[in-house]
Amino acid sequence: MIVIACLKGERMKWKVAVLIVLVLSIAQPAMANAQCSNATPIIFVHGGAGSMAQFESQAMRFTSNGYPAECIMAFEYDSSFVKETRLGVEQRLADFVNATFETSGKVVLIGHSLGTRVVYNYTLKYTDYVDKVAKIVLVDGIANVPAPSVPTMAIFGRPTALRPPGTNITGAENVYIQNQTHVEVMTSPESFVYMYRFIAGKEPFTKYILPEKEIKLAGKLVYFPWNIGLETGTLNIYELNENGFRISQTPVATFTITDGTWGPFDAKPGVRYEFEFVRANNLTMHFYREPFLRSDYWIRFLVSPPGGIAEYASRSDNHTNLLIIRYKEILTGYDDSYVKAVDDLRINGDAVCDPRICNVSKPLNGPTGIWIFDNNSDRQSVLYPPDPFYHAQAFQTGIDYYIPAEPPSESINVTIFDRSGGVQTIKVPNWKSSEHRVILQFNDYVQTFPLLSPNGIPAVDAEILVPTYADPFAVDISSMPKLDELSETGWIKVDLPEPCKTGNGNDTFIMVRKGSGDNATKLLIYFEGGGACVDFLTCRPLTEGGTVVKLDLNFEELKAAYNMGIFNFSNPLNPFRDWTIVFIPFSTGDFHMGNRVVKYYNITGSDPSENKTIYHVGYVNAIVAMRWINQTNFDRVVIAGSSAGGFGTILHHYKAYEIFKKPVVVINDAGPGVRVVEEKPFRWDVTTARWGSLQNFPEDSISYFDSTDLLHFLDYSLPKCDGCLYGLFEDQQDFVIRTLRASDTDFRAALLMLTNDIKAANKEKFYRYLVLDEKHMVLPSCYGCYTQDRFYSLNISGYYFYEWVNGLLAGAGRDIVEESWTGPLEKTVRGTELKRYVYTAERPPYGDYDKIAIHRVVNESITGEKPVILILPGTWSSGEQLANLSWNDHGWIDVDEKYALVPYLANRGFEVYVIDYRTHFVPNDTTDFSFMYEWGWMNWIWDIKTAVEKIKEISGAEKIYLAGESFGGSAAQNYATLFQEDLKGLILLDGMARVGVRTNSYNLTANLTAMKSGAIPYQVPSNGGPNNWNIWVDAIVNPSPMKNIILLSGLYTWYVPPGAANPYSYPWAILIPHVYFAVMASFDPFWSNRLNLDRAAYSDWENCPYLPFDFDDHYNEINVPVISFVSNWGHNLGLLYPGYRLCSNPTGSEDFTCVFLQGYGHLDVYNGPFIEKDVNGPLLKWLLSHEDSSWSVWQRYDLNGDKKLNDTELMNGLSDYSSGDIDLKNATNLLVKWVGS
Repeated sequence: MIVIACLKGERMKWKVAVLIVLVLSIAQPAMANAQCSNATPIIFVHGGAGSMAQFESQAMRFTSNGYPAECIMAFEYDSSFVKETRLGVEQRLADFVNATFETSGKVVLIGHSLGTRVVYNYTLKYTDYVDKVAKIVLVDGIANVPAPSVPTMAIFGRPTALRPPGTNITGAENVYIQNQTHVEVMTSPESFVYMYRFIAGKEPFTKYILPEKEIKLAGKLVYFPWNIGLETGTLNIYELNENGFRISQTPVATFTITDGTWGPFDAKPGVRYEFEFVRANNLTMHFYREPFLRSDYWIRFLVSPPGGIAEYASRSDNHTNLLIIRYKEILTGYDDSYVKAVDDLRINGDAVCDPRICNVSKPLNGPTGIWIFDNNSDRQSVLYPPDPFYHAQAFQTGIDYYIPAEPPSESINVTIFDRSGGVQTIKVPNWKSSEHRVILQFNDYVQTFPLLSPNGIPAVDAEILVPTYADPFAVDISSMPKLDELSETGWIKVDLPEPCKTGNGNDTFIMVRKGSGDNATKLLIYFEGGGACVDFLTCRPLTEGGTVVKLDLNFEELKAAYNMGIFNFSNPLNPFRDWTIVFIPFSTGDFHMGNRVVKYYNITGSDPSENKTIYHVGYVNAIVAMRWINQTNFDRVVIAGSSAGGFGTILHHYKAYEIFKKPVVVINDAGPGVRVVEEKPFRWDVTTARWGSLQNFPEDSISYFDSTDLLHFLDYSLPKCDGCLYGLFEDQQDFVIRTLRASDTDFRAALLMLTNDIKAANKEKFYRYLVLDEKHMVLPSCYGCYTQDRFYSLNISGYYFYEWVNGLLAGAGRDIVEESWTGPLEKTVRGTELKRYVYTAERPPYGDYDKIAIHRVVNESITGEKPVILILPGTWSSGEQLANLSWNDHGWIDVDEKYALVPYLANRGFEVYVIDYRTHFVPNDTTDFSFMYEWGWMNWIWDIKTAVEKIKEISGAEKIYLAGESFGGSAAQNYATLFQEDLKGLILLDGMARVGVRTNSYNLTANLTAMKSGAIPYQVPSNGGPNNWNIWVDAIVNPSPMKNIILLSGLYTWYVPPGAANPYSYPWAILIPHVYFAVMASFDPFWSNRLNLDRAAYSDWENCPYLPFDFDDHYNEINVPVISFVSNWGHNLGLLYPGYRLCSNPTGSEDFTCVFLQGYGHLDVYNGPFIEKDVNGPLLKWLLSHEDSSWSVWQRYDLNGDKKLNDTELMNGLSDYSSGDIDLKNATNLLVKWVGS
């Protein structure tokens, strides 16, 4: 009870009212509706210019350790002593302690700075405190006095003139954290540990603010520095996007303010919010915070009263003002040996706080509040000296920095690069200062090791006990027996020496099986799998809900578990049945890569004694094991591993190469090294932090994979590993590994795209066996196989997995990727007897339009062996167009071999294939083309490779001819640089890859960034196709008869002059305008511009740094027969662009033929009126010249490409002569042909 006497007059009445408000609104626990009953109440007493805000993070650390939120209270007061006196404050504190004691028992008082004096004076004045106060903590305040008569702790930060080194409180437990400044030492996790230990009498099980899945927020709007709650106004809460703008203009919560308090509000963890405070006749205030991780009932929003400190900042419609708050001093400069690290405060990239301003020389150790405004509204920035008014305020400073408020709705990026190494960012709109005040409050902590806990919230729950556990190359292995000293048969247990450990920190071992006969000198080192773990929950056995199979080892159980696959030593198909085998067990949860000891905290709220210390030391165990076995000489070394052990082979194949100093063959079973998506727990940044694995890789290798996929380490290791081969087995929908990804298709897409890049860069050293299944592992057995011994039964199109392994061991690897094709769908070729069969396959990344198709065109009346040719279309063209002159089954004329290559070859006994690129499946009404960002050259080449493999499967051919029209010629040539082993010959139809003029300057990354921003389009619309309304008007108005189409398309030819993409330059091209019309009408509507950007990159660079494979650097390696048809247009293009001189040999082939087509335009080469004579015939002649006489087509045509005659055809021709239908010359020619047959 407060008694106020001797107050007279209106002025005294106002003071009474103020004091009553102070009693009612300040002296309350943070959760006024709850009563502390399960712990000792903590009452925080803030310092000068302070509030409960300086204990907000500590309160959440207490609740993270199980302390009830209702037991953490604030005693707030006017530290300027304008609205109340010092004696009044001490009296109110006594009343607050008494009231709390009556309901909850003894309390703990924590005072900071000025608050330590308030607490200390209270103990001097109210001697009964010893019955009501259990303990006292005094932080960086009163000093050199005797301690109160209850247990007392004094915590001191950076020494100053007020508190020099040696400062203490006599009789207290004195703690010194000298590298922390005055406010920081109140809010830091280090001071929390001391406070918790002192208050609770035990160690905290975490010093971090741990996440909660469901959180509540509450707090108070108070006048600064009075701490009086505001009595009117509305608080609106908005959810924000990544740029700081409201997702919706409708608040997610609204509170009417009557005494300053607001909440609780059911918030989302990890989400950014804006807290908008609106009052009549006042500026609108916008408070921004970093995302909240757990419930917070102690939020304080500070409001400057009328005529208060905020009024000194210039305001205008033209600029934005900011108040930046952090209750850990913002220091961009330092002046002494105690605090050496510095922060970096940046606004839109500009460093705004001069080191002479933001440093510890400012009174009370540096600013926690920085006012940013355009002084005098002159649109000029003057960063030094500081504003004298604000710089004179305690804990504050002011900086003249102009932030434009025009144009509106621009995002302001405010970032603090914290002196601990972390980064803090808040983005806000550029509200104009004439109407708005903007306050940004940063957390006073930066938690390292951002981990995703099982509920998907960023958290920190680990402490590194030993950052680098051991140097395995320095471990003494002399106590281990030599291999030839082991006399037992079967599996032998060999103990590893100290410091090798299991995950639980116990002694560990390896298993060894000695080989026999000639294979005894062949060594297989097998890395066992068994999950992984990165936190308290995952570092439990599978049987307890964890994700690691075991953390300790049992020899008998281990050897009994392995009797299938490569451990079935009675199976004659087992290539390793007589080899020496070293089996490295897995119990460390770290993919055999770790070298660190970590303590994981139980964040579930259970008994903290369950906290786990895990020895992530698999790297140490593996290296010691390999060093030991290397004491024996071996002829062959194979490294294999399954699941986690497969991941381990990514690092250890290279370590084995260094240790054994000989080529290594690797079999990675289900450890694909695919990067984990952000919302999953086993992210690379998390695992490297927890396991300490990065320190075990060669330092110059880290840039290859640290920001991408782990498997990219092979791009570093394989070029250095002479004679090494690396084989990867994986189920494309592996149900274990895919759980690390977002979805089944996401994993499959990531797997194929990643391994495509690795294969392109290491084509002679990296081989895959990727099966379309969802099981897991193959070498020992597999999950999902039950009793089936998958190592011997698994096959792709009859090629067994164990045969693939034998191929690797023989140095003859094969790349096998099983694809999911649908079809065939039987169709026709318009106006012919030819059959067309269409097969379709989805392609990574498996979006709506990520698919290809192949059309197989054959004349089934022709029997016998059919040589195979695949024709690649040009830009905007498709396989459907080449085969059927149609688009999505819309065609206008019959197909005639006189002006089309596909029916010409099919009718002469070829098995002809054409491909629909992905662009063929994009609808003509598409508006969002962002999916085309992924449609670059490597995806295109792998699409063609997938088609080739399917074609070989259908036809039974081992090799095919590959032709390309226009762009397809470039694609064919690029394909040959990677996969010429698939080809019998290369056919370039007015299309050849550009060599280019190299400047080594084209920045693909910059152009791709521009593409994502919209500066460069994703797509290139076609000059024809369904996007050209003229064509479709013609088609609708004149669908028949043919003469009308011929007439109107002729007019179309007249008023749409041929351009670079459709240059019919033959004088007689107008004679078949309906063909021209059909070609233009059947173009695909869009093309991927990413292909153009990629081509510009590889043609400009020697050793292009942006692509996994630089095609043009390898053109001289193409050594298959090549024929190139060059139009007059193509020749002229070559005159303009030296890289396009098409009749020069662009390959390393000694069998090169060029056919120059005088007068031909570009499309004339494919559909001109004379191609049967000028293109198709010479091509057939070239094909005949490259085959032997056993080829059935050769037996039907002579070397000029003319058809040979049989007896019936000769007699029919002679009958025509006898009847006078043909003359003697023609009859003689028939007889000559028959003789030649």
